[in-house]
Amino acid sequence: MELQSNYLLIGAALVLALMLVVALVFYIRHRRHALNAVIRRHAWGQARDVVIPDGMDGHVHIDRVLLTSRGLIALDIRALRGAIFGADKMEEWVMLDNGRRHGFRNPLVGLDERATALRQFVTDIEVDAFVIITGPVEFPKGRPERTLQPDDLAERLEPVSGPMPDSWRAVWDKVAEHAKKA
Repeated sequence: MELQSNYLLIGAALVLALMLVVALVFYIRHRRHALNAVIRRHAWGQARDVVIPDGMDGHVHIDRVLLTSRGLIALDIRALRGAIFGADKMEEWVMLDNGRRHGFRNPLVGLDERATALRQFVTDIEVDAFVIITGPVEFPKGRPERTLQPDDLAERLEPVSGPMPDSWRAVWDKVAEHAKKA
């Protein structure tokens, strides 16, 4: 009888673990889908994994570059979760998740470097940049202005309509040439 109880407990634990894995996969896909939906509505084009010269004999990597009605938007995409403690001028940010502390370099520093490289790489078009966080986070001490979640990005951009402006075609082609081919 006791052996049968143990099997039932193990079976129930396995079912629960499987349900948690399925829920996590669904959540991750939903967050990724939310960002892609925002991009489709607010950009004429997106280039992924763009590698361009940094102006100092090196290169920088940009997760995504969007062509929007405002110009080019460079995105540094981070999958974070938990409580984030960070500010524009802090060298290191801290993420607390389930009692674990993880320090990491302020992503806005790298973002500025990538935006500057993109401005030097293309001319005659506005360039802006944001860190996009795709996980469930909170900023107990306040969120830095250029740190957004997908819904926040949608609020900052106008939806695009009609074709891409002809004057931006050459600029976009130049950026797209330096993107990872899908």
